[in-house]
Amino acid sequence: MVVAVISLLPAYFSASSIAEELSGIRASIITPPTAKESKELDDILKITKNQLSLLQKVEDTSFVPVLNKIAMRKVPGVTMTGFSVSQSGVSRKVILSGVARSREDLVVLKKSIEGILVSGGVDLPVSNLAKDKDFLFTMTVNGTFN
Repeated sequence: MVVAVISLLPAYFSASSIAEELSGIRASIITPPTAKESKELDDILKITKNQLSLLQKVEDTSFVPVLNKIAMRKVPGVTMTGFSVSQSGVSRKVILSGVARSREDLVVLKKSIEGILVSGGVDLPVSNLAKDKDFLFTMTVNGTFN
């Protein structure tokens, strides 16, 4: 019997230490925050709210929708190899570069991209059309998009 009691002692001490720890956690959960803690939480919430409002403004200038619209206008004979983007007010500028299989394919891409512009235009330098096939090109898209 003594051996049985001695073998149960570690379990008893472990259970009692867990009970003490749980009661401390319970007390901290039930205890309302102090005025200082409440003010700190309010300050953190105000900062977070300001940061979220800044993020909403940044999202409005995203080029992802514009680039997706251009990518959806892809022509089978044209491979786009790069792009650069900039913005001035609501007008956006996208410079596309790539390789075109033929002049006709590149002109089809230009006209297709013009279809998604509300205002502005697509600049395709005549020098891009000097070769008949398999040539590098650069195209500048300026304006506001649908």
